[in-house]
Amino acid sequence: NLFNFAANASHSQNTINKQVNITMPKLALSMNRIYPFKSKTSVSNKWYNKIGVSATANARNDINTYDSLLFTNKTLQNMRNGVKFAVPISTSINVLKYFTLTPSINTSSVVYFQTIQKYYDPNVTPLFVENVNGAKLANDFNASANLTTHLYGDYYFHTKHLKRIRHVATPALSFTYRPDFSQSKYGYYKTVQTDAAGTEALYSIFEKGIYGSPAAGKSGVLNFSLNNTLEAKRKMQSDSGSVLKKVSLLDNFGVAFSYNMAV
Repeated sequence: NLFNFAANASHSQNTINKQVNITMPKLALSMNRIYPFKSKTSVSNKWYNKIGVSATANARNDINTYDSLLFTNKTLQNMRNGVKFAVPISTSINVLKYFTLTPSINTSSVVYFQTIQKYYDPNVTPLFVENVNGAKLANDFNASANLTTHLYGDYYFHTKHLKRIRHVATPALSFTYRPDFSQSKYGYYKTVQTDAAGTEALYSIFEKGIYGSPAAGKSGVLNFSLNNTLEAKRKMQSDSGSVLKKVSLLDNFGVAFSYNMAV
């Protein structure tokens, strides 16, 4: 099947303090990965034939209150809900025969039906928070590219049992970019006065959102990793005579570092 759909609901209640948590409904629709540019009649292996696209859509509504307030207007006004759509796109490209480049783009959009507005009031601590009704779209985006290869080293031995040790090194270099969604052009973040001295703080209007908020701060993260494995071939006796058997000496030993170039 190209599409998969699931729906469920949950309820929990604390009998001591009478707190009620209800998730209803919780919906999930997913589309399996497709290759829109892949020809059904050609065996071409171009990079665009490998472009894969999948999609998910989720909807959720949460109620957190006390049993005596379950059916009141206040509870209905404080429900947390939203609808999220996500579309990851990626492909794989062979570079200089021995390298694999994997670029990808991840986009998501969340429809919220309620946002927040914060106000400073010297008589209210902490800040006064007002719920603002109305649909608002929160878009998120990041792009990345990963370059990797495999390096093999074989060491041969002429001992009675040990015949060969193979070392496989897998270096990987990747870069991920995400814009700064706190910029005013997006309209996702606002500033609010926090004290009598006029100090201001940044906050997201989706702060209470069930799927979170697009992140503040630009990110351009460069990552490098090097993973290593070691395996040996040993001569061993079996019922059918001498056989060569692979033995793992080191499953995974690696080093990694990252650097945010946007900071």
